[in-house]
Amino acid sequence: MDASARAGSGSAYDSTLRELWPGLLALLRREPALGLTGVYLLVAMAGLFHSYRYYAQFDIPILSLLQVGDFLTAGVQEPMALLLVLSTLPIVWLFDAINVRVRGRMRRALARLPDIEAPNLWQRLRRGFLQWQTRRRDAYLRFMYAGILFGYGWVFVSIYADHQVQRIREGQGRRVQVFLADGQSLAAADGSALRYLGAVAGYVFLFDGSKAQILPVQAISRIEPIPGAKASNSHKGQD
Repeated sequence: MDASARAGSGSAYDSTLRELWPGLLALLRREPALGLTGVYLLVAMAGLFHSYRYYAQFDIPILSLLQVGDFLTAGVQEPMALLLVLSTLPIVWLFDAINVRVRGRMRRALARLPDIEAPNLWQRLRRGFLQWQTRRRDAYLRFMYAGILFGYGWVFVSIYADHQVQRIREGQGRRVQVFLADGQSLAAADGSALRYLGAVAGYVFLFDGSKAQILPVQAISRIEPIPGAKASNSHKGQD
C-alpha cells in the first residue's frame, strides 16, 4: 500500500483489530469450536492466575498440589474469571482506538512537514520518528496487544485475590466446623472456628487466624458451615 492509499484509508489502515476481524470471523465460521475452546482456555488461565495469587499469600504451594482436573476447572470455579475475559474485549478495543487516534495525528504531522532539501539533524530525527511511528508494524502491535491483555488480566486478578485475602485476615471469611475421619473435630489454636480458604481435588485449605492448614481430603469426614457466617470467597468446598 503506497503513501496516498494509506492516507486515504485513514483509521482503517491504522486499526490492527479492524484488519484482523474479517479473518477471525471467517475462521470462527469454519471452526466454531475454536471460539469456545479459546474462551475456555482464557477462563482456565485466569482461574490459575487467581489460585496462585490467592494461595501464595497463605504460603500454600498451590501449583504443586493441583491435579490435572484442577487445572481444567480452575476458571470454572471462579466466576470472576469469566468477567475478566469479557472485560478484556473493551480494553483491547479502547487501546486500538487510542492507537488509531495517535497514529492518525502523527501521519498528519508528517504530511505537514516542509520538504527541505538540506534538513538539519532535528528535522531528520523528527521525520524519521514520524515515519517509523506511522509505518505498519503488525507483529509489533499484536505483541503489544497481547502484553496489554495479560498485564490487565494479572492486575485484575491480583486486586480481586488481595481483596479476598484481606477480608479473611480481618475475620470475615467463611467459618466452618471440620470433622476428621477419626471422629474428632478440628478448631483453631485459640478454640475459635476455622475459616475456609478453598479446596482442590486432593486437599482442603483452612485458616486458623494466624496460619493456613492443608488437610488431605481422605482425613476429613465432613465440613459444616457455621450458621450466620458470611462467605468472602467463591471457592467450592469438598466434604
